Amino acid sequence: MRKDQGNTNTFELARTSIGLEISLHTNAKIENRQNKVLYSDDFFHLDSNTLSTIAAALHSKNSGTGSKFGSKNIFVPEANPQTITLSKSKERGACFNTGELWRPHLLRFLPNYPFKDHQKIGVSWLHGRKSGILADDMGLGKTLQAIAALDQHIRDMKVKCSLVVCPKSLIGVWEAEIKLWAPHLCIVTVCSTIAESKWNMVGQQCHVAITNYETIRSNNPNPNTFDLVIYDEIHKLKNFRSSSYNSAYKLRPEITWGLSGTPLENKPTELVSILHLIDRNRVAISESKFGPASLRSLASRYILRRNKTVISGELPSILEKIEHVPLSREQRDAYNKIRKKGNTKQLSQWIKLFGQLRELCDFDPNTHRSTKIDRAVELVKAIRQLDEKVVIFSYLVAPLSLLHSKLISELGSAHSLAILTGSSSASDRTDTINLFQEKQEPSVLLCTTRAMAEGVTLTSANHVIFLNEWWNPAINSQARDRVYRIGQKKDVYVYRIRTIDTVETRLEEILNSKSELFSEIVSKLSSDILDHNSETPKEYVRLLA
Repeated sequence: MRKDQGNTNTFELARTSIGLEISLHTNAKIENRQNKVLYSDDFFHLDSNTLSTIAAALHSKNSGTGSKFGSKNIFVPEANPQTITLSKSKERGACFNTGELWRPHLLRFLPNYPFKDHQKIGVSWLHGRKSGILADDMGLGKTLQAIAALDQHIRDMKVKCSLVVCPKSLIGVWEAEIKLWAPHLCIVTVCSTIAESKWNMVGQQCHVAITNYETIRSNNPNPNTFDLVIYDEIHKLKNFRSSSYNSAYKLRPEITWGLSGTPLENKPTELVSILHLIDRNRVAISESKFGPASLRSLASRYILRRNKTVISGELPSILEKIEHVPLSREQRDAYNKIRKKGNTKQLSQWIKLFGQLRELCDFDPNTHRSTKIDRAVELVKAIRQLDEKVVIFSYLVAPLSLLHSKLISELGSAHSLAILTGSSSASDRTDTINLFQEKQEPSVLLCTTRAMAEGVTLTSANHVIFLNEWWNPAINSQARDRVYRIGQKKDVYVYRIRTIDTVETRLEEILNSKSELFSEIVSKLSSDILDHNSETPKEYVRLLA
């Protein structure tokens, strides 16, 4: 790296409680006078000893010549060791973490939290922001990071009362996690209709109120009741025209955080809607008209995302395999009859036909014959012989019920099986998950994809079977990552059962294409991915070809 002859006293910085975080958006200067750092035209203090220690350590590390350090090019001019220059990188929103160079007094982490390195950065990142979305890959501990950052705000007396809004199925998870990591915090759960005055009482009597999206949609709290609001699975507010979004928009917290492993599921306008919700004064809905580069730049100001490579040394291997099976004769006959009806020009008819064909790929409704279920039974038997556990996903309930019955017949008992769908009660769900995680039996858990794709840990299993898959690869990945996440000790095996020469073959091509696009979206925060509801008649014709 050449020696910088120009302006060498600027670098990119954001407020943080653990170190200097590079956002590549706002110039900051270390000023010799008064040992202060200039950030967004404001000064905040960096004590002399700390500044000298960091600058000297960096100067020693680089020997005045510049080198790769913390995944960034850092150059410290020999003439002034208190001046630090960061060369711009293609990556945006990355964190400048000096590792061992930071002195213990800089690490303001709460001692009771078992942080991993990426979580330390995430806690500080959230703690230093009034508006932000923590978009770590599934299984990297977003809930823990949010609780720790919130706890620090409460300890600092900057937040009196906060609100966590999450899917109904995750309320128990939030209660348990807060009690585990921050038992000193007072929690109130609100899951029923209450008057606005009661919301005010909640705000006065607890540190953390936990509710679900349905409750805030039907019962709006006073806009100013809560100092901080956390939206877990914030992608559920992707539609700015929805009643849930409008209810959330009425809240006026000082701080708004979002958590989501999939902040953009289908199209860029969804991302803009979420960003507008968390920072309505700086992000306009009209910005959805911007191109990918502009959206990427906009989103990088608000979103921090890390994938599983940050803990690659801690996670076991994962092997994913597609199990191709032919249709049974009964399935093929029924499939061909429906396929011949595919001469309509109406989109609604194409969607109906496509749905019928996908259901036939799972089983024939008249005879209940299913090569998929036969293969799933074979896999379950083999897995049980290894004395290991398996989670089976289907986006439809009917195939799960059929497989459940078949497994009872094959295994001779229902003791080894458990099933959870969207109709399962919260208590049944919690009890079943705890039993599956902690006991030897049940060893087989059957789940509907949407009911169990979020906020659940199933690391006692190391096998995953997909009887069928959702259109959106992000949801499929979320489901898989119930098993492949922090806490998994064994190698993980994923089996995706798909039928040959059917719409699932075409779907496989689309899922592969969407997975590539989704990867591009998540890493670069822009793309033009389509979801199920936006497919055109021409695309359905191609699917049914």
